[in-house]
Amino acid sequence: MKQARISYKISPNILDALEEEPQKVMLISLDQRDKLERFQKKNLNWEKGKCNSFFSSSQYLEYSPKNTSKATGILELTKILNMPMDATVAVGDEDNDVPMIKTACIGVAVKNATEKAKAAADYVTVNDNNHDAIAEVIEKFIL
Repeated sequence: MKQARISYKISPNILDALEEEPQKVMLISLDQRDKLERFQKKNLNWEKGKCNSFFSSSQYLEYSPKNTSKATGILELTKILNMPMDATVAVGDEDNDVPMIKTACIGVAVKNATEKAKAAADYVTVNDNNHDAIAEVIEKFIL
């Protein structure tokens, strides 16, 4: 197995395995998204007020601390860089990118993004994320 740069645990019951408040919990099912969806639904009451759950791909169900998202990342970065929000462009492809896409001045979804990401976007690229979507965004909105 390839060395991971972050610590991880493999557990049959993630709720029992938590020893302290994690920065991120990722549940992975390579071929059974419905299993992850059932887990997420079953634990909705548990997560209220504690964390956010979202799919970052069809195989990854992630949990992160409440009040953190890619949107809060953009807001913090603009403060640190003393940059106006109207100078921000965000590009995403998954449901977890929706808050970021909505927060940026220009929110972009790539061609092969989820329907939720596309619905949140101001612009959907002609190209997908494997074929120059970022170059398209740079040429259209930045240069």
